Amino acid sequence: MLSRFSPSRWTHGLLALSVAGAYLLLVALTYAYVVADTAVVDHPDASLAAVSIYLVTMPLSLLGIMVMPEATGPLATVAFFAVPAVCALLQAAGLWLALRGRAVHRGAPAAPRTSG
Repeated sequence: MLSRFSPSRWTHGLLALSVAGAYLLLVALTYAYVVADTAVVDHPDASLAAVSIYLVTMPLSLLGIMVMPEATGPLATVAFFAVPAVCALLQAAGLWLALRGRAVHRGAPAAPRTSG
């Protein structure tokens, strides 16, 4: 039995999986770039690398900024990186739903229609 989320169950399931997966890969690579930039590179002034996370997760991350609680300290850092991650997962799910197409029903062949 095929899973409900199996790409072969939908007419364009493989395309939808490829697009959503590529989007999540882009977000993961952006996170890796920000972590590497923060940890390895010394900046004499503040770096705007972390803003790129919000750029690749727009427009939902902008809504996330508006509803993010005003926190200080370590909680603010966690919220700053968690909100775009959740937004990216929601947008990838939206891409999957938008692109997957109709369900393909496999099983017994349908009886031929006769006119008359």
